[in-house]
Amino acid sequence: MYPLGQKLQEKLLNPVPRSRRASASASTGNKERAHRVDNPTGTATRDPQPKARPLSAPLFSQGADTYAYAKFSTLTRRLGDLVHRPSGAASLRSSSSSLKTAQSVADGYTKEVRDFNIARGTAEKIEQTKDSFVKQRHAQPDSGTFTAVVLAQRWLGRLRLQDPHPMTRKLQQASQTSYRQQKFIPESQIRDIVRDEVIQAELSKSNKSIGKPSRMLKAPVVSKNYESYRKILAILYLMKRPSKIRLFVKAGLCDDQLPFKKAQHLGRFDRSATLTSRNTPGSANIKFTRPEDADEFLDRQWSVLAPVFSGSDGIVPHDDFECESILPFLPETTIAKEGGSSKVFKAKIHPDHHNLCQPKGGLNIYAVKTLKSKDDRAFRQEVTVLRRLSTSKHAHAHLITLLATYKQGAAYHLIFPWADADLFDYWKRRQEAPPEHDQTGAWVIEQCRGLADGLNSVHRYATFSGTSILDAFKLSSRTETDRHHATYAGSANADRSTRNLFGRHGDLKPQNILWYPDSQTTGGHGVLKITDFGVTRFNTENMWDTQKTGKLPNSPTYRSPESDLDGKLTTACDVWALGCVYLEFVAWYFGGYRLVQRFGEQRLAPDPRMANMRTDTFFTIVEREGEKTAEVKPAVLKVIEELREHHRCTGDYSNFLDMIKDDMLVTHSPEAPDSVDGSLILQKSVSEPVGTPRLGYIRRKSCGDVFRRLGDINPRSDQEEPTSPITQSHRTWPQW
Repeated sequence: MYPLGQKLQEKLLNPVPRSRRASASASTGNKERAHRVDNPTGTATRDPQPKARPLSAPLFSQGADTYAYAKFSTLTRRLGDLVHRPSGAASLRSSSSSLKTAQSVADGYTKEVRDFNIARGTAEKIEQTKDSFVKQRHAQPDSGTFTAVVLAQRWLGRLRLQDPHPMTRKLQQASQTSYRQQKFIPESQIRDIVRDEVIQAELSKSNKSIGKPSRMLKAPVVSKNYESYRKILAILYLMKRPSKIRLFVKAGLCDDQLPFKKAQHLGRFDRSATLTSRNTPGSANIKFTRPEDADEFLDRQWSVLAPVFSGSDGIVPHDDFECESILPFLPETTIAKEGGSSKVFKAKIHPDHHNLCQPKGGLNIYAVKTLKSKDDRAFRQEVTVLRRLSTSKHAHAHLITLLATYKQGAAYHLIFPWADADLFDYWKRRQEAPPEHDQTGAWVIEQCRGLADGLNSVHRYATFSGTSILDAFKLSSRTETDRHHATYAGSANADRSTRNLFGRHGDLKPQNILWYPDSQTTGGHGVLKITDFGVTRFNTENMWDTQKTGKLPNSPTYRSPESDLDGKLTTACDVWALGCVYLEFVAWYFGGYRLVQRFGEQRLAPDPRMANMRTDTFFTIVEREGEKTAEVKPAVLKVIEELREHHRCTGDYSNFLDMIKDDMLVTHSPEAPDSVDGSLILQKSVSEPVGTPRLGYIRRKSCGDVFRRLGDINPRSDQEEPTSPITQSHRTWPQW
């Protein structure tokens, strides 16, 4: 039995009340005098029957008992006043071979008991503490003394004697759990609990304690000038240290300086107690008496600093959040989809922490897209496109709207309105053909027309020659004429005539068309919006030469023939992909998802580009007289003819199929003629103002032509044109 270790255990578990210490000391002195009388030689004596050794091991080993007890006993004046004084055991900790393990375990324990109230269940909790010491002692016999010292000072030093402050209980009860199981307090709860009068009362106490004149209370402590202590006081209430507000008052620091960090970071085992503002360099520092209070403040501050996503019409906000920031996403948040370049979360944002617009009945549900790439160039590319398409000038009813962006750590995130499904998932919900009596047929044509108009606003992006948009997209390859145009556009004497950039979506497919419920559409079937502009490119010419810029990502199924031939891509590539989607959409309306599946199986054929693997593209490459050309797959033409024979193929849908076949799924690429041909729809350059078209190369209609043609096929859809400033764009461009 190690006597001093046993004494410490007894002191921890059976404290002597202060009133009995004097009598206990006198009694001990009498016993010592009696012992000297009975044993005048001073030799050691042993009890005839030694006491049984307790099952638990002592806290301290014999070699360190004297030093450890002398230093550590000052920390245990009485059980109800266990305060932390690290200088006592500093030398022991510094020599510990297993300090890292002990520190890690102690950190975990202290977080567990941070809110423990020692006035309730004291005996049971202390017994659990002793058992934890014993288990740790047996699990790490080599660490012995040092582990016990660190655990004792870190664990017991955290226990609070007094009952929690009423404000503390209210804040704890008001806290919400995030999707990462972190606690945060909503903005409205902080305002309701830590009211102005509460702040003034605490500041009044602080004035008395630090000797400040009461004139400070004449100034508002909650104002638009950031003279607010609301969140700092909430943090201190959570720590059960509201009196520490005097430190911030004296230093002239308030909520505007949040969050704080260590003034000097000394590594993993930093024990400094001085904090400084992260966002206000040069501001005064805060020095706590105990390092544990500083650590707890740093930890607690994030619970009142959950960010607020605030946007306005036509403005897409961006924020950089600290890694420790607790996002106000509630537990309903789940991973919805994950692809090669990103993953999408279905996030429910606490209503106190956003003012973002949302679809009707959205219930604070949003889509958060997280880019897997840490390269900010990919982020800037997509956000630049989305921001310009989300402004009030360019917003379109059939294009996705970007609501906000943020960066946390090295990851980039984009927030969109949540969609219940993409178009492919929407098809899968209907294995059989939808009923004819619910206006689905008219709705399909209406939505296809809207998609064409939305895509046309990307293909023909209107801007002014005096803006810097050409530089915003950092165009890598320009002709000399384009460079001259860009220089002219940025000059002070540039006119304000409207000019247009060419934009190409580049990855149009059913999975990149989202479905939103909307009772205002035909039959109340919802609205479709084009999304995923990650590979969208803008240029001053209607040409992207992949032989110079490298291959651009696209969907193998919906890629256009040009990508397999000369690699010269234009906006006509999107028209091809849109025609493929249209044909599948018609197949779905006639036969449900089963027919869409069968159509895909019929298109399967060896693909030279994919090492002769069977793919379901809509074209095939053939070689005639030594030259490679593209042809629409026979299976596609066969399906078109089969759809013509379907009983649902009325006059509208017969004309719709004609347009898909003759104006969209076209592979012929003639030489550019010398005069304007009505079927040549691709303008080559926008170096000239609107009204001076140049010729393209592909005999495919433009999205503007498709929009007008569908309006002729189904005149009723003209009554429901998308409410967008760009819906007039197809009238301002030349009628080719």
